[in-house]
Amino acid sequence: MRIVHILPALTKGGGERVAVDLANAFAEAGHQVAMLAGHPVDPALLADRLDASIALRFVAERDPGRFGRYRTGLRWVRENWAWLAEQDVVHAHMTYGAFIAGLVRFRRKRLGTARPAVVETYHGVGMPIPRRNRFAYACLASYRDGLAVMAEDPYWNRFRARRPKLHSRLILNGVSAPREVPPVEAAAYRRALGIPEERASITGTIGVMRPERQAPLYAAIFARMADALGPGAHFILGGDGPDMPRVRATVSGSGLAGRIHLPGMVGEPALPLASMDLYLTLNVGAVTGVAAIEAALAGVPLLGLQVVEDYRPAGEEWIWSTRDPEAVAARAVELLRNPAALRALAQKQQAHAKCRHGVERMAKAYESLYEAAIDAAARTARNA
Repeated sequence: MRIVHILPALTKGGGERVAVDLANAFAEAGHQVAMLAGHPVDPALLADRLDASIALRFVAERDPGRFGRYRTGLRWVRENWAWLAEQDVVHAHMTYGAFIAGLVRFRRKRLGTARPAVVETYHGVGMPIPRRNRFAYACLASYRDGLAVMAEDPYWNRFRARRPKLHSRLILNGVSAPREVPPVEAAAYRRALGIPEERASITGTIGVMRPERQAPLYAAIFARMADALGPGAHFILGGDGPDMPRVRATVSGSGLAGRIHLPGMVGEPALPLASMDLYLTLNVGAVTGVAAIEAALAGVPLLGLQVVEDYRPAGEEWIWSTRDPEAVAARAVELLRNPAALRALAQKQQAHAKCRHGVERMAKAYESLYEAAIDAAARTARNA
C-alpha cells in the first residue's frame, strides 16, 4: 500500500508519536509510506525517529501562522493532487490533518475517483472538548472512508452506533518500547540533573506543559510525598511548554527546588524512565497518555491523577486513578514503602501494556481499517 500520514508538525505529543510509530511499522513491513507535515520544526523533536525509507514532505517551508496554515493547505492540495491521487490511503491526525483530509475527499468526490481513501484517527476521545467544537468535528468525521478512535467514550460510541455504514474502529494507541538504558548512562543522567546517588526514591512524570495538563498539580503532589518520605525522595517533572513559568513558580514556592528536577524538553524518555521508581500520569477517564504507556513498557509502575469529575471505571483499572491529589500522594507513598507491591504493580502494568498497547497490534488493526476504507472509497466512486 501507498500511505501518507498528515499532521500539523512533527513535535512532541501523543498523537504525533503514535503517527510516527505507526508509519514506521508500515514502512518496516514493506509498504510505501510518506509523512506530510504542515511545516518543519527541529528534527530532534520527532522527525529523527522516522524510518529512513519514509518520505517527509511539508505544506509550507515555515509556519505561516494559525490561519495561514489553512490557506496554504488549500493551495497545496490543489497543486499536489497528482501525487495525492497516487496514494492508496491518506491518514489524518489532529485538526490540521483532518482539514487537509477533508479537502482531499471533497476533491476526490468532485472528480469521481477512488483514490486515495481517507482515514482519520480522532485523538481527542475522552478529552474535555467544548460541545460546539466536538459537534463540528463529528460532522467532519462523518465524511471519512474510515475512522479510528483510540478509547471508549460515550459520545463517540453513540456517534459510531448511529453511522453503521461508516467504517469505524476502536484502535488503542500503541507505541514502541523505550530502549534499555545501561546503568552507567542512567547514572550520568541523574548526575546531570543533580540527583545524588544516595537518593531513596525517584518519582516522575513527562508531558507537554499546557494549562489543561495541570502540571503544577504534580509539584503539589511531590511536596506532599516529600513530607512523608523525607529528604531522600527526589522527583522529575519533565517537559516544556506555555505553562512552564507557572510550573517553575510552583516548584520554587514548594521549597523543594533542589529535589524537584526540571530537565525541560525530554528528547528521549528512556533516560528519565530508567531512573524512576514510580510514574505519575494524567488520566482522562480510562485514557492515559502515550508517555505513560512508554513508562509501563519500560517496567515503571504508574498511578494516575484523574481529570473526569464523575468518572466511574467499568472494571478494574490498569492504572489506578483519582481526582484527589492528596490521595495520589498517599497511594504513592504507600507503594514506595512497599517494594514488593511496587514490583508486582510494575509487572502487571507492563504485561497489560505489551498485550494492549504494542505497535504490532495497533498496526494490524489499522491495516484492516485501511483495507475496508479502500473498498468503501471504490464503492463510492462506482456509485457516483
